[in-house]
Amino acid sequence: MGEDIKAGKKSLPVVYAFEEERKRGQRRLEEIYGEADFDALLPILEELKVKERCRERAHHFQKRALEELERTGIDNQAQRHLRDLALFLVERRF
Repeated sequence: MGEDIKAGKKSLPVVYAFEEERKRGQRRLEEIYGEADFDALLPILEELKVKERCRERAHHFQKRALEELERTGIDNQAQRHLRDLALFLVERRF
């Protein structure tokens, strides 16, 4: 996420943060994001709980993917690899 912010990309956490600020009637992020003040941005993202929201979204899609894989009724090595991948992508830590 940090590299995306430094590059000026609006990744999902940043999009969620802007949405949350608009709901609250705040505009802190516009100024900070425009200045690429990474040190000032991180505490705001934490305050707005965007990491948790992104994690919830990832778990939602992980659950849907696993349900669809199960629904196929197929049980082979490729299917197991897909299940493992879905689990890994959401649970990985850097």
